[in-house]
Amino acid sequence: MADTSKCTLNSVGKDPATGDFLGSYGLPAVLSNGTRRMLAAITPITNPVICLSAGGALLFENISPKNYPVYQKDSLLNTNSNFDFSQFLLLQMALAG
Repeated sequence: MADTSKCTLNSVGKDPATGDFLGSYGLPAVLSNGTRRMLAAITPITNPVICLSAGGALLFENISPKNYPVYQKDSLLNTNSNFDFSQFLLLQMALAG
């Protein structure tokens, strides 16, 4: 059975007013008290860079025909040339109608 204890989920939404991606991040429980955790949860980072480890996941919110994720295969940040980004292409085609 796979060890899922290190699986992380990052959530990214798109701000309809600016078109920017917003990522919300919180402090680890050992470093936060109730007040600090609340402030971290409501203060998003604009256009965050997210590094995923094996077993991690990224959740895109507020997807629409005008706002959807596009994988930038030629970006210097995307170092895995074998990454299968076909689901991004299928999403783009499905939203196009």
